[in-house]
Amino acid sequence: MRSAPNHVDEELRLRALHRLGVLDTGPEERFDRITRLLSTVLDVPISLVSLIDSDRQWFKSCVGLEATQTSRDVAFCSHAIVEVGDLPFVITDAQLDERFFDNPLVVGDPGVRFYAGQVLRDPSGLPMGTLCAIDRKPRQLNADEQQALVDLAHMVEQELAHDAQRSILLQLDESESRKALILDTMTEGLVFQDRDGRILNWNPAAERVLGLSAEELSGRTSIDPRWRAIHEDGTPWPGETHPAMESLHTGQPVNGQIMGVHQPHGSLVWLRVNANPVLDAQGRATSVLTAFADITLEHELMIEQRRFSYLFRNATDIITVIDTTGRTKFTSPSAERLLGVDPSVAAGGMIWDAIHRDDHEPTRQVLHRVTTTSEPSDPFTTRVRDASGGWRHLECVAVNLLAEPAVSGIVLTARDVTERHQIAEALAYSASHDELTDLPNRRKLSAHIASALERAASEHRHVALCFVDLDRFKEVNDTFGHAVGDRLLVAAGQAIRHTARSGDHAARVGGDEFVVLLDPVADQAEAEAIADRIHHAILGQYVQGLPDGLAQASVGVAVSEPDDTPSSLMQRADTALYATKATRSYTHAATSSTNA
Repeated sequence: MRSAPNHVDEELRLRALHRLGVLDTGPEERFDRITRLLSTVLDVPISLVSLIDSDRQWFKSCVGLEATQTSRDVAFCSHAIVEVGDLPFVITDAQLDERFFDNPLVVGDPGVRFYAGQVLRDPSGLPMGTLCAIDRKPRQLNADEQQALVDLAHMVEQELAHDAQRSILLQLDESESRKALILDTMTEGLVFQDRDGRILNWNPAAERVLGLSAEELSGRTSIDPRWRAIHEDGTPWPGETHPAMESLHTGQPVNGQIMGVHQPHGSLVWLRVNANPVLDAQGRATSVLTAFADITLEHELMIEQRRFSYLFRNATDIITVIDTTGRTKFTSPSAERLLGVDPSVAAGGMIWDAIHRDDHEPTRQVLHRVTTTSEPSDPFTTRVRDASGGWRHLECVAVNLLAEPAVSGIVLTARDVTERHQIAEALAYSASHDELTDLPNRRKLSAHIASALERAASEHRHVALCFVDLDRFKEVNDTFGHAVGDRLLVAAGQAIRHTARSGDHAARVGGDEFVVLLDPVADQAEAEAIADRIHHAILGQYVQGLPDGLAQASVGVAVSEPDDTPSSLMQRADTALYATKATRSYTHAATSSTNA
């Protein structure tokens, strides 16, 4: 384990840290709210406001850990404050980092694998500690997540700066000029209230933040209904429970309360309020100093981030950011819901490992067009493997955002169209197959014949058609019923399917008519031999409800000639069939097999 060196201005840094007056103070909602928000936005189990003291790191706010401090020599944050930069200090996998692989916090509880810390500075720029996010599994931060961490760290810095301002104010001597100087330059509003909550004094920032004049502030109490204060959920905030009144009643500080206050002209201002009581010798509150900062913009940002996080996590589309090689930089949480793939595990992998091999080249062509033209792609479909090993059909659109610093990649937005694809396949199959026998129909067979004749001509070989007709089929239907007739058709279809060779194509082309494309055949003799096997296979079928000997058929065979078309070949096979029925024997020109 490699411990971090001290900061170059360590003594000056430590003095500034202790001047904040924050170390070893109790939990405060204003900091806890930020760490909870960080855990939600980055989807991590642990988030901390960590301050680096001389020999320890101490947590002002902590989500996901029971400890309040650790020794400084094992602290990841100790490294972060000496490697100060504009972006967060990130360790994607601590087990692979020589500085941390044997760190007690990695090999033991809490099992740190991922760490991201944004340095917190005091107003002079000295690093005090970090706002950090910790996960127990390896992962990376995308540009949006990095910016969120930076923004939230800035909010922590503002809170620490407010503490510094209040500390300075409370330590002022009795010099009125010095008090006025500090009060006038503070951006945070301050009001001093008596035992009844009546405002006695205030600074200029209070007038600006509340939108009230000196005359309107003087003597106003916390229970005045004109405040029209509300909670974050929009419910009214009664005056008797305002932070100042709570502090006066309990004699305890009330910190980090978020309150909405309506200014006289109607605008809603969101405030972060801290109230600190002034106690007499008996410990009773005689007055209260209330400090508040306008966080309207920050509040809107937090609401927007919450809204975006909720919508993003519950979106049905999968959003993936890749580089030009196809390496994944980010995958949205919906990938786990739709594909069973952990987004943090997917990050860093190649999309080609998940895409069906047959779809690699079409997808590469789309991505090439997008990167060279900077125009969004038309929707395209590709097959992607899910966690169970099956294939999902995703309809995707690719957008080139390589030049956008916040993204720096190609954005793929994909929605699952597997069900739609399956329905389309089922409809296409139904349109080309016979519903009763599940054999291809005439349209499907015609396409096979055309293709087979084209290959036969180019390869100087032959194909043949066997035209099969079930004899006495009308008699079967009339005597034994259509259900028995249907069973006879199914049995004949199965016999033909099982007797035909692997390259042949069988189809039902009419009520009791079947055609088998023999592709290829060497000559007339081979075609006749296959036709004879098909004929005997039909004769041997058992059909429930049909007496033996009534499963009969006639077969006509035609071998292709160089100038044949699908129509002419079919016609010759049909002619051969009728010749068979007429002669009830094989012929030479158009061979037929008959019932025995």
